[in-house]
Order: sequence, then structure tokens, then C-alpha cells
Amino acid sequence: MSLFWQNVQGYSPTRSGVLSLPMTLGVMTAAIVSGRVVGRIGARVPITLGLAMTGSGLLLLITVHATSPYSAMWPWLVLIGLGNGMVMSPMTTAIMSTVPGNRAGMASATSNTMRQTGGVFGIAVLGSIVTSHFTHVLTGKVAAMHLPPLVQQRILTIAAQGRQAMPKHVPAGIDVAAIGRAIGESFTSGLHVGLWVSGLLLLGGVPIALLTIRGTAPGARPAIQQATGSATRPPQIATTMRPAAAVAEALPAEE
Repeated sequence: MSLFWQNVQGYSPTRSGVLSLPMTLGVMTAAIVSGRVVGRIGARVPITLGLAMTGSGLLLLITVHATSPYSAMWPWLVLIGLGNGMVMSPMTTAIMSTVPGNRAGMASATSNTMRQTGGVFGIAVLGSIVTSHFTHVLTGKVAAMHLPPLVQQRILTIAAQGRQAMPKHVPAGIDVAAIGRAIGESFTSGLHVGLWVSGLLLLGGVPIALLTIRGTAPGARPAIQQATGSATRPPQIATTMRPAAAVAEALPAEE
């Protein structure tokens, strides 16, 4: 959304960061609440609910267009933030509760590695999808203006540099406002495709989380393991240590 605010609606990077604060506040609030919920009912419900909230928020952002006001966006940003907060902390708890204490470091390192790797590949794949669709749509819109081929190619090159480059590098005699609208609509169309893909993937993870994550609260697991362990532990043979003096008296005296 930061690129949407900057390249489509013309906001500065600082203002774009301020506009994303509702999502950040949502993450912080849900992270605090989810920690208490996990301690009572386990990680299954918070993670499942968080995935559903985040996926739904991303799909609802598809209603946003190039000229949409901020009031049409911030409720869905809050929903996405709350969903993220409901997933991150419980996910760590769910991972750490499945390994013995002596392997906690390995589990934590693996979790962080997979999270960072997923973030890198997710940004790369979704960014490629958005950019490809943006270029495809913009090429069609520019071609419909019936401009010379060299001018069309130059406009496509300028569009890749962002909105700020438009007034300085657009050839003379070209309607800058029309080109700006075409770029904004094309970028919004590409953003919608990225939102569709990410939203559906998250909603697809809801049944997986519901079926695979254990629902036992972390505080209850040691008691359950202790009860089941004592029931299945084989009986131990009681042994007594006889004092050395008693052993010596039992031995036959040497003649």
C-alpha cells in the first residue's frame, strides 16, 4: 500500500508511513491479546482466526481504486493488522511447544529462518506478479492513445521510475494528466491481482491450521505429559542398599 499511496495518490514517503499506522497498531494490540488467549485455549484458534482476518482484509482492499479516499482503506488495514498479530506470536508458541526443552534453540532458529525466507520469496513473487500485470495493462492503455512507438516506449520507461518522474521527462505535447491516470489505473489493477493472490493463499491456510495445529494450551501440556507418562511408565523394581557391616556379618567367618 505504501507504493500505491506514493505512485498513484502522490503522497510523500513520510505521509505513506503515517497512513500505515492503523495496521501497526492492530498488530501491537492483537499480539498482546493473543498471548493471553494462547495461554488459555492454545494456539489453534488464534492462528486460524488471524489467517481468516488477514485474508479477508486483503480481499476487501480490492474495493480500493486510484481515487479512493483514505476512509475507504483504514478499516481494512486495521483488520489486516489484527490478523497478523493473532498469527505471529501464537505461531511461535505452537512451534516451541512441540519440541523438548533441549532443542528450543534449534526450533527458534528454524522458525526465524523459515519466516525470513518466506518473506523474501513472498515479496519477490508478489512483486513480480504486480509488476507484470501493471506493465501489461499500461502497455495497452498507452497503445490506445495512438502515440508514436518511440514515445510509447519512453512513457513505459518513465512509468517504471515512479510518479515523481512524470512532469520532468514526459515529451512535450503529451497530456501528462492522461498519462498519470493511465499509470494510476494500471498500478491499481496490478495491486488488485496481488491482493487476490495473497488473500486467497491466506484463506487457504485456514483449514490447514485448523486441522494440523494442536489445540491444547501450553500450560496444560506438561500436566498431560506427566499424567500419561506416569500411566505408561513400567514399574520400577525397588532395591535396598545393605550396610557394609551387615554384609560382612552375613559372610562365613574365615577359619
